[in-house]
Amino acid sequence: HILGLPFEPNISLPLFRLSLPLPIVHVTAVTVYHASVVFLQVGNALACRTEKQHIHNLGWFTNRYLMFGILFEILGILVLVNVPIIRQQFEHGQLPNHYWLLLMTFPFLMYSFEWVRKFIVRLISAKPLSTER
Repeated sequence: HILGLPFEPNISLPLFRLSLPLPIVHVTAVTVYHASVVFLQVGNALACRTEKQHIHNLGWFTNRYLMFGILFEILGILVLVNVPIIRQQFEHGQLPNHYWLLLMTFPFLMYSFEWVRKFIVRLISAKPLSTER
């Protein structure tokens, strides 16, 4: 039985039919989720170096330990996904190249969202507080 289910699920919706077997979908989903967390952490690590200022003021590569951590994190997920023995142990699957291309956009998206948040914080903190009621 697949995933402990007493039957073979046939997942289909109007105009949508799952073309892969459920176990492969599950492994792919787990792998994509794990890789997306890793890539979002990269964007978050870069974005959260300051509370209000742009990262350009600090310099992109001034924190060597952070850059080493990012490199280690990316290499780690690549090993988890591409080394068969480790991949099997963590119940991950190989991902097609177009998945990796999409995942590589996640740090930029996270950084962009944080940049917008910092912009709003700068706008709010720049306004003088009114003491009138």
